[in-house]
Amino acid sequence: MTVGQARAKFPNVPVDLQRPPRIACVCLTEERAPIWPIALTSYLTQIEGSFSTRLFCDTGHTRWQEYVHAAWAWDSTRALAEARLWVSRDYDVMQLSLGDALTFRIERLVCHAFAEGADLVTIWDDDDYAPPDRLQRIATAVADLDPAQPILGGYNTGWFVNLVTLQGEPIDCPWGFWGGSLTFNKVAWEAAGGFRDRIVPGYDRSFVSDLLERRGQSVQRFVLEAPAESQPVAFSHGKNIATWLKTRGEPMATRLQAWMPPVVFEAVKAGQAFLIERRVVPPQP
Repeated sequence: MTVGQARAKFPNVPVDLQRPPRIACVCLTEERAPIWPIALTSYLTQIEGSFSTRLFCDTGHTRWQEYVHAAWAWDSTRALAEARLWVSRDYDVMQLSLGDALTFRIERLVCHAFAEGADLVTIWDDDDYAPPDRLQRIATAVADLDPAQPILGGYNTGWFVNLVTLQGEPIDCPWGFWGGSLTFNKVAWEAAGGFRDRIVPGYDRSFVSDLLERRGQSVQRFVLEAPAESQPVAFSHGKNIATWLKTRGEPMATRLQAWMPPVVFEAVKAGQAFLIERRVVPPQP
């Protein structure tokens, strides 16, 4: 299915102002199965609220079964019930295989989510921690906005944390939103023309600048301002440690353990152990 064909599948239905918003979380990933449980459990431990949701994943060239097995290997009894990982629209997590080029993959993933009836799409990074109230905060933030106009928002705060050392530093969002939390509706997506850059640092910034240039004052912006105990965490690992973590930062282990649901913190520790044992990145003093 091409991007154009996916766009053509958008349901032409009237906007319903009465029902809770349907929020699609889109996760583009590849070869990160051992650390993906951090993002998955962040999704599965979201508190229930005035919204409905589904997680759409594209694992690229990596077999979906590798992701299922990685999740099952470290937690076979609690949040990761096997039924919730089957490829089926009847369950919470839905996997798609949509092509090779990263730009086309994210375009098709977003288009598919809107075609399935999503009111909002939020980026769900495959190796990040999302606090349990993230989706509820989004639902609350958009409650009084006009869904017939562009909607754009996300977190303006959070942490970059080295997954091996658990040292961290604050996320800097000089342009307003942290890209890993970018949230928008179908009107905003169509107005911006989708993502014009590959999924590299800056693709989200290009999307926001395109949208603001084309729609300006009509864009309804919201910011998810979170207290310290409810902030997102972008984990750096492998090659991106040097890029994202410019300094050693401050020790974060105790703080992360206090912030996160226990099952998520265990996923963090499992991902850390994998990286060290496989020597994907060396342990640091």
